[in-house]
Amino acid sequence: LQAEGDVDTRSGRLIPEMDRIMLAPGNYRVAVQVLDKRSGKSQVYNQTRVIPSFETEEKLQISDVELAAQIDVADAGKFLKGDISVVPLASKAYQSGQPVFIYYELYHLKRDDFGATKYRISYEVKSKDNTSLGAKVLGGLGKLLGQRTEGEVITIEYEQAGQQVQEQGYLQLDMSSSEAGTQVLTVTVTDDNSGQTAQASTTFRIQ
Repeated sequence: LQAEGDVDTRSGRLIPEMDRIMLAPGNYRVAVQVLDKRSGKSQVYNQTRVIPSFETEEKLQISDVELAAQIDVADAGKFLKGDISVVPLASKAYQSGQPVFIYYELYHLKRDDFGATKYRISYEVKSKDNTSLGAKVLGGLGKLLGQRTEGEVITIEYEQAGQQVQEQGYLQLDMSSSEAGTQVLTVTVTDDNSGQTAQASTTFRIQ
C-alpha cells in the first residue's frame, strides 16, 4: 500500500488506510508493517483476531464495535460499508473535544407476522479510571428513548424498526465535557420480536 495524492503528514495527524480481505471464520494473526523511506525506520504491529461465523439464523448476533474518526452517509469512497462511510480510527484514541463515532452491524433480527423488525439498542459508556463523564448525542440511527448518567456510567437508549434481518448501526457522541481517561463502551441489542439479546464491547481513550 502506498499513500496517494496530498497527505497531511504533520505530527499527530490521522492517515487512515484500509484493505478488504475475504476470509473464512476462524483464528488469524494479522501483521502490519510500516516503513518510513526517509528515515529507514520501520515497525511491525501484530494482533490475533477471531472471525466469528454469522450463519446461525436462529441466533441474534452483533459484530465487533468499530471506533471511527468520521461516519457519514455516502454513495462512494474506499471506506464505504453499504451506504455508510466509516473512516477507521485504529488508535482508539480521541482528542478532547473530538466527536466519538462508533459503528456496528446486527444479524438475524426476527420479523413479525407483518414482516417488520423492532429492536432496542443500549449504549453504556463507563469510565475505567473512575473519571468524570459527560456526553451529548450528536447523531444516531433510530428513535432516542432517553439518556441517563449515574456516577461514572452513561446509558443511552434507542428504539428502531425496519424490514431487514441485517442492519447497520452507528452513534456520534460529543464527550468534550468528559475528563481524560479510558472508557469502556458496551452496545446491547434486544430484539423485541424474538426476546433475544446480543452484546459487544470495546474500549477507547480520551486524551
